[in-house]
Amino acid sequence: MCKHESNKNSRSNNEVDFTGTWEGIRVEGLDDFLCVLKVNMIKRGVAAMVTPTNVIRHEGDQIEVAVELGPVTERVEGTIGGPEFGSKMPIGDKCTRALKWDGNVLVDTMVGEKQSIVARRWMEGSTMVTQATATRKGKSATHTRWYQRSK
Repeated sequence: MCKHESNKNSRSNNEVDFTGTWEGIRVEGLDDFLCVLKVNMIKRGVAAMVTPTNVIRHEGDQIEVAVELGPVTERVEGTIGGPEFGSKMPIGDKCTRALKWDGNVLVDTMVGEKQSIVARRWMEGSTMVTQATATRKGKSATHTRWYQRSK
């Protein structure tokens, strides 16, 4: 089993701690991902030039993530394994969101009226990896980012 693959019998994982400030160091598949979400070419170009920072506070099953993308910050906080809650997708659309462990992987499922995003977060050694799959009208695309802890 690969490091990021799940152990289906695991319901929570207290060994993984994402707390810290994380700087993006690499990205793959972003343009296709944004195309599926119907993000226009100008915004996709801007997104490709911005290096995201994740500021995370993670204690037990409580997590707060602030994703800083230049002048824009997306914040989400929730209880891993808790009830679904109302939120917004990174593109601004309203959605229902749920957080759960899948082995060593934190899964953030966002379901909106027209599209869905399933984002996964895990550790590969000292590198944090996020992988998000967007689905809209039967089409899907995945993008992956790697982060290095800066604080």
